[in-house]
Amino acid sequence: MSPGVTGHRKELISNLSETNLHQKNKFTAAEDDIRHRLKYLKHLMKEELINEANYEKEKEKLLTEYKEKKFGFNTTLKKRMTGDSISTENGRSRTNSRASSSGSQLQM
Repeated sequence: MSPGVTGHRKELISNLSETNLHQKNKFTAAEDDIRHRLKYLKHLMKEELINEANYEKEKEKLLTEYKEKKFGFNTTLKKRMTGDSISTENGRSRTNSRASSSGSQLQM
């Protein structure tokens, strides 16, 4: 091997390590943000500023967001694959209901 190839390889490994570290730090910041928001929701519920149903709804949203960020899993894609909803090109989603004779309605 020539010395240039070895130097290039070390540079690639160094760049990869920096990229991985940046992604890890980015995820850690997002994870901390979600933890902070969950704590804030608990505080709101304790202070009776939101009811338990709203707390559970918001908590579920945050946990879904966390899973999407951590695992790179998009829940809207899963819904589309199972036929629960279909995203249209303009960003709206419509419900896929075969039993309905009136057809699907667009949801905002």
